[in-house]
Amino acid sequence: MTSCALNKKETKKCQKRLDQLVKDSDAIIASVLSSPDGLLLAQASSNFELEADSVAAMSASVISLTDALAGQAGQAMSDKVISDSKDSSLVILHAGSLILTVIGRADANMGMVLSSSQRVAEEIVEAVATASEEVKESGVFTFDSDALLARVMKEAEEMRNKS
Repeated sequence: MTSCALNKKETKKCQKRLDQLVKDSDAIIASVLSSPDGLLLAQASSNFELEADSVAAMSASVISLTDALAGQAGQAMSDKVISDSKDSSLVILHAGSLILTVIGRADANMGMVLSSSQRVAEEIVEAVATASEEVKESGVFTFDSDALLARVMKEAEEMRNKS
């Protein structure tokens, strides 16, 4: 898969939806939205220490691996990856061309975490499609690889300076 970037309007819609997911659900403690190549696009958490960049990268790797495994088994792409442990529950799923990772509380009902995750993934697909259509109608090009590279390099420099 290739890298994708969201424009500001898409990012804002996705961020708002992730914030709402964490705020509205007692079962969810964090959520991360990433590109297929592991670039963090948005994240939200409720008093939970989260290395969102690492989660984004690892989630992209996990879903890519399960997609490859499904392909080897003659299947289409995997819909989701679910992990349930005594400490938390985790759902990683495709949200169109993006990847949504949702972390649930240890005592959360996995069905609630899964259903909330799927609903938000669908809403993200719709939000991105709607924002993209609005941008296309305005004649603005939505992907600027130089701007993306500059943003990533700037963020990396800021992280190095904080260390």
